[in-house]
Amino acid sequence: MKSKSMNWQKNHEQMITSLDKAIRYTRFWLKKHDLIADGLFHEMYSKSTSDITCVELWIPFKKRKK
Repeated sequence: MKSKSMNWQKNHEQMITSLDKAIRYTRFWLKKHDLIADGLFHEMYSKSTSDITCVELWIPFKKRKK
């Protein structure tokens, strides 16, 4: 049986990996659509009664200057 700290560590690593993938894909998508992120990435964490943590990325964007 894994301890809570081991579960937290595994969940934390999965969250970091998932955020990295989401941000890399977002950069690709914005570039493909001739857009650029405008400002900071805002992250909102929602904790539920389970071990799952939800993360929302709010990314304002604007047209790329040519």
